[in-house]
Amino acid sequence: MGIRPNFAEDVYGDKEKRSADDEQVEYSESSLAARRSANVLKLKQLKEAQPMITPAYGGFVHHESSDNVAAIDKDLDFEYGDSDSGIREMAELYSYSEIEEFGININNWKEYIEESYDKKHEEFPPTFEEFSMIQKNYVIQDLCSRMESADLEVRLKSARIILFLLQGSASDFASLENEEIEYQYDQKLLMNVPIRKTREMDPDGPTMVYHRAIENSFVCYKNGVFQALCTLLMTEIKEPFENPPNDGRISKASSRSSRNASMADLSDSEKFRARQLPTMVDNEMLRVILAGIYHMIVQILDERSGREDETDEDIELRNAFREEVQEPIENGNEPLLIVLFDMLHPFYIGTAPHFPIKKIVLLIWKILLLSLGGWEELAAKKRELRIKAGLEVMEDTITVASSQAAFIAKEQEHVRNMAHRAGSLARAGMMARQMAYNDDSKDEDAYSDTSSESSTVMSKKEDSPSATSSTPPSVPESSQSFRQSSGEQTPRVGSPVFPIVQKKTLPWKCKTNAQDIEDFIQKGRLKYFNYDFEPGDSTSLFGLPSAFCGAVNILRKNMYTSLTEMQVKKEEQLNRYLFSMKEEIPETKTEALYRKILPNLSQYICALVKVMVSSVPSTKARHEGLNVLIDCLTPEMEASDILSNSISLDNSTSSPLEEGFRLAIDINRHKEIIVKSLSAILLLLVKHFKLNHVYQFEFICQQIVYVNGIPLILKFLDQNTNKLIQSRHEIYAYNYPQCLYHYVRNNEEWPILTQDNIEESRPPGAGPYFMWRNVFFAVNLIRLLNKLVKAKNDRVKMLMVFKSAPVLKRLFKVRVSILQLYVLKAIKMQSRYLGRQWRKSNMDIISAIYSKVRHRMTDDWAFASDIKRKCDYQKEDSLIKASIERFHSRRYSRLYPQFAIEVNDAPMPGDDYLNRVDMRDYQPVDTCAHSVLGENIELGLKFKKGYEKWLEQEVFQARIDWDKLLIETRGVDDLS
Repeated sequence: MGIRPNFAEDVYGDKEKRSADDEQVEYSESSLAARRSANVLKLKQLKEAQPMITPAYGGFVHHESSDNVAAIDKDLDFEYGDSDSGIREMAELYSYSEIEEFGININNWKEYIEESYDKKHEEFPPTFEEFSMIQKNYVIQDLCSRMESADLEVRLKSARIILFLLQGSASDFASLENEEIEYQYDQKLLMNVPIRKTREMDPDGPTMVYHRAIENSFVCYKNGVFQALCTLLMTEIKEPFENPPNDGRISKASSRSSRNASMADLSDSEKFRARQLPTMVDNEMLRVILAGIYHMIVQILDERSGREDETDEDIELRNAFREEVQEPIENGNEPLLIVLFDMLHPFYIGTAPHFPIKKIVLLIWKILLLSLGGWEELAAKKRELRIKAGLEVMEDTITVASSQAAFIAKEQEHVRNMAHRAGSLARAGMMARQMAYNDDSKDEDAYSDTSSESSTVMSKKEDSPSATSSTPPSVPESSQSFRQSSGEQTPRVGSPVFPIVQKKTLPWKCKTNAQDIEDFIQKGRLKYFNYDFEPGDSTSLFGLPSAFCGAVNILRKNMYTSLTEMQVKKEEQLNRYLFSMKEEIPETKTEALYRKILPNLSQYICALVKVMVSSVPSTKARHEGLNVLIDCLTPEMEASDILSNSISLDNSTSSPLEEGFRLAIDINRHKEIIVKSLSAILLLLVKHFKLNHVYQFEFICQQIVYVNGIPLILKFLDQNTNKLIQSRHEIYAYNYPQCLYHYVRNNEEWPILTQDNIEESRPPGAGPYFMWRNVFFAVNLIRLLNKLVKAKNDRVKMLMVFKSAPVLKRLFKVRVSILQLYVLKAIKMQSRYLGRQWRKSNMDIISAIYSKVRHRMTDDWAFASDIKRKCDYQKEDSLIKASIERFHSRRYSRLYPQFAIEVNDAPMPGDDYLNRVDMRDYQPVDTCAHSVLGENIELGLKFKKGYEKWLEQEVFQARIDWDKLLIETRGVDDLS
């Protein structure tokens, strides 16, 4: 069955809608009627309108058109965590262009078993599950030894067989012993021929394959497969992309003169068009190796898989594997994470354009989660550090935000009300009468009042604690009308019980800091007595009114001291008292990682951001763009066919259509997965470095800002919000392990796309549909944006320069509380620069900030205006940069001499001398003659060769009057 692609409506139009529109009679309207009905649905639109709810998941929806994207009128059932479920994360590893390689792995396994049987003369069981542990160990160790072969084909086949086992040895589920045989009459042969009956698909089959893959991963790890794959990875990385023809690794694309899709329509120069570009053939070995490592990391560490037969040995192996991944690779000096980071720069500069970048960034993300920890580990570590420092433990932002109800913006309330009116209650006659005598201005005012009232009531209902925890019993309409019409509230027999309204409280504890308290007291002194104390005095309250002293006590009760402030003060002391204070550096995993990646951190961040730029969905590829679609494009794919929308829609040729449809989905899906992993990597690095040391955090933030990370984040968020969240760039039938299970159960035939298998079935009554990974990276990006600009006025003004307020407002259409919380935080930071008129027009957002965002008690964000003052983008960053350089020079200059700086090159705040002391002036100097003369000095080869010549010319042939020399140098007087 042919499937109509997503973009078909944009190219050819909807035939049904077009025919229906042709039959309708268009009536002319006067200008007055047009103005009156500007904000009202037309009769024809009302007739054809449908309730704007999420469509059923079982059918295929053309979501590419903005008209077909359903409005989200309910909170999304989204749980923000470290990652999605293990089986979904494994499905995102493979592109849809790689599904044919599942069959290659199975064939390599069958050939290997037949070859082993011919040599050893011992029959193996039909399935890998039935192998004894001795046989499993023998097979896996033999494959590991084959991966060290000098023959490329032997290494590739062995790695593919290992990958087949890590994928779950799917051929174990293809037993045909009890299968019924049917016969069908063949017209050509004029006889009945046996045909294989299509086996029924077990709905739990893909889960069984995934569980089998986890079991095989433990067996492979016990036999040293992880180190073997890492060693093979180190070997393949060193292989250059440009190889001679006799090497066997030359891309097939060179013979077909194919072009890459990401580079299509980039340049008209024939030189660029004729240039050889990498395809899937060039990174075949790397893809297999990285896929095998990814399988082991995700599957062994998946504690939520739901396996019932997990043993204590598996738990011990999981802990041992967790430690081994963080250790240096055998036959190498660096751990796997550093090796993967080092692969980014060659890909970025173009010396290794064949690297499978999606698998690289996915592995980096998973290893960071494994080594440093996710959001729960971050919260626990922060709580531990605050308790150790004697500070108060505050609420966890993610926990509180997840329990809140989503905020309904004014525009979203308008859309929802219009949808419900058009879908259910409104009638054409009523709308016609409304169009006849409703004035435009009055109608807008009345509608805004009703929408604001409904939004206020809805926000009150959703902001209450009972709305998040448990739903109160519904009150019948009769009781509501009774309460409205009658003022008597005396309960009677049979009257309904009125719900108890719980007292509303703010979800956060208010904050203030020591500097705010000092400024508040100084302003009080100036106000009441017109005198001031020296800075630093925040305790003297003599003569101040009792009400003012009570306000100061409230501020002190809510004073919050952050770990960042303590680290900054400690840095100032270390820089001032160089001799009396010694820095104690805690040896944490974050500190070890920072020490490893510090010399090349700028290159890593630049490469990550550049890959993210190339993954922007709305951006066409340019001449200098990176080819991030290597995992999707085969040599047979022509770029002109890939990026054009003119794909034949003839149902008689279903194969080309299905390939084009699959590739179009695959490219968008590929980019979404890359952005998901990159956003998680950057946010994890920023959060962990901030908790470890503030200047490590500032350094990585500066690198992101320097490569235009702020406008890039805004560009990602500046999309059709509903289209982004409800993206259907997913083909369920082609996902792992569904595709692999279907292949082995149906006589090695790939699934054919239909409306039944293109999307995963959802239970009845499920909430609105959304794509988890897109909501995940949207939350990550807005959190990263907040981290980059928080408490930095110059960077906040950059948000104003890039006009971020409309972009952030559109995100309120997504009914996810944690996403909306960080959007409100970003708007709050730039509220003073948006102006009074903007705040007046967006009072619903201001109210939401008051009710959902933590308060700073002395903050004037809601009423202060600071539009006219010019901003200096470099002044604030230059001060931070000087502190970072000082920090690097003091802590890491011995390990990396390039970070040692001159004192005058990094001025510190203040004019005292101790801030500018050069430690090299106080290094110990050996002035003892005995120790200097007794030291063994290694003389150079040049000195040894010319030593005899020097003695002859300068000593033996020279005539020296020693008496005169002693007299002139007053040596005689000294001797006497």
